[in-house]
Amino acid sequence: MEGDVPDLMVHWRDFYELVGTAAVTLMGLLFVTAAIAAGFLADESRALMRTVLTPTVAQFVATLVICVLVSVPTLTWPRLGAVLLAAGVLGLLYAISVWRSMSRSSQHWAALDDRLWYALAPIVCFLLLAGAGILLLIHRLAGTELLAGTLVLLLLLGIRNAWDAIVWIILRAPTR
Repeated sequence: MEGDVPDLMVHWRDFYELVGTAAVTLMGLLFVTAAIAAGFLADESRALMRTVLTPTVAQFVATLVICVLVSVPTLTWPRLGAVLLAAGVLGLLYAISVWRSMSRSSQHWAALDDRLWYALAPIVCFLLLAGAGILLLIHRLAGTELLAGTLVLLLLLGIRNAWDAIVWIILRAPTR
């Protein structure tokens, strides 16, 4: 790959702006939902809510931060690759800790399907992110496409998990 990151990414600018804007908007809506729900959920439900919302927020934050980083005008391919690799490894470690936490939980909500969506799917996404970083470190253009696909997956996963959490909150809301 020849040239700096901004030279190639100029063609991806609208994509990263759209994905980053979607991530921050959805994260804001999730914060509003959590704030409203915290007012009427019991203490034990609040702790469970925090457990499912935090990984979702982490997915939105990762998506947003990466979209912002790609826009940095002085970024080089090796730096972007190294940052993506580091972000992938950190996200992977976090997702593994979520999996372990949910696996140890005796709560009914930590069923296998919840662990798959809140922990295993993010593990896959963060592995893909690390892979994109490695491809960029070795100057492979496929890294840009893998990065774009991974960000879309993270965004869709965040949407799915946010919806699941909101439905969970609604089902536990007191009836009037």
